Amino acid sequence: MLKMYKLFSLLLVASLIDSSHAYASGTYDCPLPWISNAANCYRFVLFTASITDAKADCAADGAKLVEVRNIAEHDFIIRWLMTNAKDRDEWFTGGVRDSRASGPDGSNIKYVWESDQAEVAGLQFWFSLQARQKPGNRIVYYTDGGKWGWSILDDTPASATRPYICQISKELLYMIVNVDRGFDFGVNEIDPVQLQKGPVLIVQPVDTVYDPASAITRIVMNCEADANPLASYEWFVDRELRRSPVNLTDPKITITGGRLTIEKPSDTTHNGDYQCVASNSFGSVLSNRAQLTFGYLNDFPKSNRDPVVATAFTGTGIECIPPKSGYSSLSFIWYKDNFMNHLRPNVKWYTFVSNDGKLYFQFVTKDDEGDYFCTVSRPNTMDNFQEGKLSQPIPLRVTETVGSEQEPQIVNSFPKAFPSSPQVGDNVRIECIAFGTSVSQMTYSWNRTDGKAMPSNANFSDYNRVMSIPNVQLSHSGRYQCLVSRKLGLYTAGDIALSVEARPYFTIPLQDKHVDKESTVNWMCVAGGVPMVTYLWYVNGTVLNTTRMAPDTRGRFRVANNVLTITSVQPSDAGMYQCSASNEHGMRMSSAQLRVLWFPPSFAKFPLQPNTYGTLMGNATLICNPESAPPSTKTWLKNGIDLNPSTDLQQRIRKLPNGNLHITQLQSDDSGNYTCEAENPLGKASSTGQLTVLPTTTISQPPRDMVVMVNQTTFIFCGASYSPAIDITYDWWHNTYKVMFVKVRNLGNSVYVYSEPHYTRGTGINRGGLYINYTQFFHAGTYACVAKSSTQEIRAISRLTVMGPPGEPAGIVCSNPTQTNMTLTFWPGRDNGKPITSYVVESRNRLEMYWKLQKTGIPPSADVNTRITTVVGGLSPYAQYEFRAAGINSIGQGVPSKISGICQTDQAPPVEYPANLGGGGGKVGTLNISWDAMPVSAWNADPSRSGYVVYWKRSDMADDQWDHERINNTKMTKFVKTVGQNFFYTKYNIRIQAYNPMGVGPMSPTVDIMSAEDLPKGVPISVKAVYYNATAITVEWRPVDNTVEVMRGVLLGYRINYWIDQEEEETMALFKIIRNQTDHGLIIGLRENTNYMINVQALNTAGNGPKSENYRTKTLRAAPVEAPQDVRISIVDHASVLITWRGVYTTIDEEPLNGSTVRYWKRGENIYVATNKDAGKEIRYVLGELEQFVQYELRVFGYSRGGDGLQSSPTMEFILGPDCKIREDSPDKDYIYKCDACRTRSSTAVFATLMLYLGRILLQS
Repeated sequence: MLKMYKLFSLLLVASLIDSSHAYASGTYDCPLPWISNAANCYRFVLFTASITDAKADCAADGAKLVEVRNIAEHDFIIRWLMTNAKDRDEWFTGGVRDSRASGPDGSNIKYVWESDQAEVAGLQFWFSLQARQKPGNRIVYYTDGGKWGWSILDDTPASATRPYICQISKELLYMIVNVDRGFDFGVNEIDPVQLQKGPVLIVQPVDTVYDPASAITRIVMNCEADANPLASYEWFVDRELRRSPVNLTDPKITITGGRLTIEKPSDTTHNGDYQCVASNSFGSVLSNRAQLTFGYLNDFPKSNRDPVVATAFTGTGIECIPPKSGYSSLSFIWYKDNFMNHLRPNVKWYTFVSNDGKLYFQFVTKDDEGDYFCTVSRPNTMDNFQEGKLSQPIPLRVTETVGSEQEPQIVNSFPKAFPSSPQVGDNVRIECIAFGTSVSQMTYSWNRTDGKAMPSNANFSDYNRVMSIPNVQLSHSGRYQCLVSRKLGLYTAGDIALSVEARPYFTIPLQDKHVDKESTVNWMCVAGGVPMVTYLWYVNGTVLNTTRMAPDTRGRFRVANNVLTITSVQPSDAGMYQCSASNEHGMRMSSAQLRVLWFPPSFAKFPLQPNTYGTLMGNATLICNPESAPPSTKTWLKNGIDLNPSTDLQQRIRKLPNGNLHITQLQSDDSGNYTCEAENPLGKASSTGQLTVLPTTTISQPPRDMVVMVNQTTFIFCGASYSPAIDITYDWWHNTYKVMFVKVRNLGNSVYVYSEPHYTRGTGINRGGLYINYTQFFHAGTYACVAKSSTQEIRAISRLTVMGPPGEPAGIVCSNPTQTNMTLTFWPGRDNGKPITSYVVESRNRLEMYWKLQKTGIPPSADVNTRITTVVGGLSPYAQYEFRAAGINSIGQGVPSKISGICQTDQAPPVEYPANLGGGGGKVGTLNISWDAMPVSAWNADPSRSGYVVYWKRSDMADDQWDHERINNTKMTKFVKTVGQNFFYTKYNIRIQAYNPMGVGPMSPTVDIMSAEDLPKGVPISVKAVYYNATAITVEWRPVDNTVEVMRGVLLGYRINYWIDQEEEETMALFKIIRNQTDHGLIIGLRENTNYMINVQALNTAGNGPKSENYRTKTLRAAPVEAPQDVRISIVDHASVLITWRGVYTTIDEEPLNGSTVRYWKRGENIYVATNKDAGKEIRYVLGELEQFVQYELRVFGYSRGGDGLQSSPTMEFILGPDCKIREDSPDKDYIYKCDACRTRSSTAVFATLMLYLGRILLQS
């Protein structure tokens, strides 16, 4: 009955004019596609139009462009726009700039509403003050992707087309003629659940990556359509540019309903693009395509990797170069030297692992030298068991040098985004890393340089070196900047342009059409996407190709990109139509059904009301609402005689635009039988009702029994006919309680008055009616409308039935636990108007604290007095669970029951073994075994009575000689066994398993580790020192043999001890650790011209070996203290310059000068990659092979055995141009304008250059 009442009320409401005497009845007041809010109806039009066309379209229904008079109306519009506007960011309204106001400074700007020239109020509605003062004449609703508000737009250009909002008062609803038809139009079925219609896909397949190495053995693609009759399904696959049905003879493939399952799919047989077709008697629709691809991860090459060589205190990176894989992203972990040394950037803050796997060092020292291993694993998408691949060792060799503070320099290609071309919905990671030395962490910060706000959901990690934007949107496109600085130092910045792309998405999808035969259908679909989308049309699952149509049909179909036009529509055109939007990221489909209607008028569903009552001098409206296609003309008769009512609004008896009859100032002789005749080309029909004019007040339009859906807005009309000379009021009663529209509450000394949230009185033409907002089940029952005057009280009663998903089940109890099962019982809930078809059960593990679907398809009980019992499986042993149940009917899934009590499954033996078993190292004579603690959920029993069993044996022992230890602590992650000093650095086999009171779990694979090392016995010999510079020396020695007998383990490196001779004791010595096997090491930071004592020790993880003999050495005198002065640059030719300077003089405390160096680099490059040119002892140097239009920076310094001297200052900067002159690039730089080597200069050019040079000299003086 719901749909019949809705349509009946639509035309009944639309028939009324006078707000005090005309009445209607219905379940809602605004016809589709209009939306109700307070006293108005609104139509939001997504299609763009010029301001002229927009106003004309609104006026066709008696409406106007929206005019916002209060904050409640503004909030209503914003809520709709935020949910539905999609990429439409500006919407026309009826507000315009007041041409009578002036003020070029914007101080006197005024805006008015077009309909009545009332001034626009509400400064808080504007997007910003600047938006209010923009040039233009039209108020628009505007968004920047975040908030919404008013702004200004110039609507005069022809290109100024925008979507718009129409508004009409509910008192003028009779003006609305264009009303959307539904699937109930022209059929006798009024139950929305039973209406027949073509398939609409509600579940579509999605792209799937299958990894044969995972624990998952099948892939499932789902396709489900809402259709009546029920849909049948077919599956197709596109492979190698060929489309074919899915091979149902393949034993791995099964199709159940719309579900496609492939057991253990094969890359060679099952890869491709899959698509589902859903069909019923009304037509067929295609699903979106879903790609099945296969993930894999190859091994690293076995070839040796070249060493990475870096200078100490400079930045560097180590490439992982992962093997080929079938994944777009991988997980990376780095180790140094062995698997005990996991590289963690959160511990070593100067390291950074990029999302592409490359390992970066902000700066390196000798301590970072070693062999590095890159481990690559699959993304954790299908299961929790991930096999990793290990690279060959990648040596890092660090060359010692004198340390110095280096300002941060952002690494080339950073900032860098992952993925580099993100799509809407991706999680974007933008990285920034800088090279440079600093005693503390560098400071990273982020901003946008395009003037837009940072994404509100952006978060930062890894010392702010990573900015993450989850669920990225198109509005997040723009330029982002990373700023890096060190404490008390300079900063540098780098930026990146983030360009977000998008797979197709529909901003205006297709809408079902229910049209008359011989009419014209115009379908438009509008989709967004980056890059731009292309469109294709389908009918019943086949591409719409007009060239293949019959000649008489071909001319009626016209496709113009995203617009489909069908003229002179015929019944054979009915079916399912789809518009596809495609770009390089995929294809999306929008579907709609075309129904072609052609039938004579019928009053079967909506006859005239048999009895209508009016009061003398009151008003009455007679509703004529037949269904017909095409629409019918309506004629009124009274007592069988043509009435010929006027259409003039001033006449007492008049015919309204929608064909209804309205009579004012009722007279006694207006009583009689009124007939409405409806006629179209297919036939004629009539319906008759009686109007009775009474001398007293009557309820002429009593409330009707209604069936509504839960959560909808319900409107129950009650209309009285009465004399305008008396006052009348309306009350409403729900069951036995009076409906209170305003409530008063006393709290202490305060009195609070508030509106009832669910009930609202009708206003205007709906005066007397009752709105029930967000109708709930408790609103069902009887409603009495009471019309009262000073002398009379009359009432009419109706019944409201609320239908919806089932009510919540009650009394859910769990019992009979096993290790993985639980028995649940509960009472069924109310069916709420539709039979319950099944129940579902959700569970929540107390350790996880989120709800998941545990069981579906639980059959309902025969009656509400029988409890439902079901066994739920798939639970974890010894876990505490909570359960809730919910019913399902044809309307949907109901609210879940209250949560059950806590139910615990029985204990079971463990099914996992601890991860990351390993070890090694430790004190001499011990065997150190380590592992990761198992989570509480993995123990399957009481953790206080559970633990680990650790096994070990020497690798040369037999398999029956395993020793073991039981560890009664689930949080323990390490076990140390004393094996004796004689078994230093010996290979042992180890393994581990978990146990609990129910038994032991699976045994881990065997892992080989080494026992702890003993102190080295080897002694470095032939120790000597070689000068490096005034503050550094290179120590050389003959290495020890790296054998187990000599090193009692594995050589870790060497320790150089050094102290000032005759001034310090050896106990005060400093030391430097040199990693790996080598015959030399550099020590820096020494005092100039000073005697030092040195000795060397070999070391391993157990400690230091015996010391070598002491060696005495002396550092050099200082490097040049003075910097070259008066550095000048002059031109040699188009690619060369001459550098001259005043030489450096040294003192007795400095080493004699050996020569000078010219250092130059391109602007923007790091000075540490500069090119050095040795000028010897000359004080001039010709620098050649320079590029034109490149800015160079240059400094000069002297050098000696003591090292490099102070560099000239300031830095010289120059650019070579094609006219043989040094061009000035910045006004704060001092450049030389000479052209000594130019032979083809014109006098004009020379004069211009000379004047420019003289002008600079005058300005400087």
